[in-house]
Amino acid sequence: MAEQVARRLGSRHETVWITKRDFDETFDAFIAEMDQPSIDGLNMWLVSGAAAKIGLKVAISGLGGDEFFGGYSSFRELPRLRRLVRPFGAVPSLGKALRIVAAPTLNALFRTRVNSQKIASILEYGST
Repeated sequence: MAEQVARRLGSRHETVWITKRDFDETFDAFIAEMDQPSIDGLNMWLVSGAAAKIGLKVAISGLGGDEFFGGYSSFRELPRLRRLVRPFGAVPSLGKALRIVAAPTLNALFRTRVNSQKIASILEYGST
């Protein structure tokens, strides 16, 4: 899609595929050079290296775009859920108990621990 947009706009675009071999050959160097833990650190490091190899000085990744533009549905849902559970904050430890009880059900409903843990945590921390 990025290639199509670049063609339409008449801009320069380079697509570089990063393979498992590239990953295996550079992982130790990445760990040695990483200054702080980051979920996106490795992919940014690989993209930056690929850009440098073909002579680019700037690479636009879109990293953080979802956060900046509110692209995750949870960005709209979490404030609403927090308002719903706020009354539970009046009873000490009730939010934590609800989170512990609700987590298995939420895991089964959402089938992903990340989303279900976020939602379950709202029961505990959103009520404070």
